[in-house]
Amino acid sequence: MFAEIRPRSGAYVATPEGIARPVQRLYEFLKHTILEARSLRLEPGRLVQLIGAFQEGLSAEGCTVQLPVLATRDAYDCLTACLHKAFPALLVHLPPASRASDFPHGAHYLLSSYYLRGRAQHIAEAVGCPVLYVRYNVELLNESMAIPAGGYRHFLTRDTDNADATRTFLASAYPEVCSASYNVCSVDDWLSRQPSERRDGDVWPTITATRKLDGHLDPSRVHILHPLFPDDFIDGLRCLALLG
Repeated sequence: MFAEIRPRSGAYVATPEGIARPVQRLYEFLKHTILEARSLRLEPGRLVQLIGAFQEGLSAEGCTVQLPVLATRDAYDCLTACLHKAFPALLVHLPPASRASDFPHGAHYLLSSYYLRGRAQHIAEAVGCPVLYVRYNVELLNESMAIPAGGYRHFLTRDTDNADATRTFLASAYPEVCSASYNVCSVDDWLSRQPSERRDGDVWPTITATRKLDGHLDPSRVHILHPLFPDDFIDGLRCLALLG
């Protein structure tokens, strides 16, 4: 702030007036930040640590913060596909049949798909932690379920377990959509069907199922269910991880 860069001229010592303006802005910024941190019960030292963590971008490698996720393997992989490689936590997959003994030591939350809420609550009560439910990209889901009259859609997952879970979820979240206007199955099941059964309708695969579709159908029919999780949900997980 004590130097002024003038285009095509060089760097000069700033005038007192030139110094005062950014210094005043910096003072107001720091004052506001400290007051906000105090309202959140954050000590200045902890605030500095958090700013450093956000600036440097913690990577999962060597990270001690763990976020266990109770979900099918396909749903878990869809979630990780939405995360930046420098996401500041290590996600730990817990299959639907997991027990409290499988919960990683030191984890503070259990992330779960809502359809597994019964199992999630049982585990959470046993280990003494809160359950956080996965939030999906509502705009994308609404678009996928906006099936025109007389239309038909194929929803494909990577495996059968997630197909069953997705079928249950869609029927619960969109009861107004006629179940005869769409089907949910694994990509392998769908490809094993007769060509006549696969001919009509758009195809909506999860991001993990797309690779198996290469060369099997017209790309114009494919609408990928990705990103399946909204940015603000991912940002919320990032904040939880950074706050430890």
